[in-house]
Amino acid sequence: MIGNDVVDLAHPATRPGAQHPRFDARVFTGAERAALAQSPGAERLRWIFWAAKESAYKAARKLDSRTVWSPARFAVQLEPAGPRELTALCGVVRHGALAFSLRVESNAEKVHALAFCARSAPDALYCDGVESCAKGVKASAAVRAAARREIAAWLGAAPDAICIGRRGRIPTLHIAGLPGEAADLSLSHHGRFVAWACEIERAALRNAPRRAANHSARHGAMRRVERHAV
Repeated sequence: MIGNDVVDLAHPATRPGAQHPRFDARVFTGAERAALAQSPGAERLRWIFWAAKESAYKAARKLDSRTVWSPARFAVQLEPAGPRELTALCGVVRHGALAFSLRVESNAEKVHALAFCARSAPDALYCDGVESCAKGVKASAAVRAAARREIAAWLGAAPDAICIGRRGRIPTLHIAGLPGEAADLSLSHHGRFVAWACEIERAALRNAPRRAANHSARHGAMRRVERHAV
């Protein structure tokens, strides 16, 4: 299972001082608050932690629909990084007995986090993306259009081979020629940005239509999920 979250760092809600004085105490663990207090890049790190928690929550909800969004219960552990190394981070998010491998990319404009459930197939392949949302376009429609277009290009398939639906509030993904449970999708949007992440079981893809498998092999478009100790 995969979850992703994007944060627009220019959004009014993410600007320094925009949060309630008790925001950090309600949202972050003691270790996370200590890291914020010590970091020269605390403003960006705050939203890295937030996006990591959101992405893990989205993955956790797929495993158990009773999962409650309580940010402080999603504990983020990042690999050590200096103030100049916030652009690419990895680590783990823990929630009860569950652990999610984490990858975060950020810059001065945005943060994008991906969380991968340890129960995912060991040879899972994935693709993900972030793009700007055009003015006047509904973000929920824009992120679905972007995901459908890019997943089709990734597989070398026609766009109509990609079907995005929903089960409750959770997006679902069906790819023509693959079993329904072989692919997983996460969608996110905030402010100026939309983001998506897709995970596909390699074993299922081997039995997919030859055109899709050959296209991906030629272009090296598929990447292994980077997993870390959990």
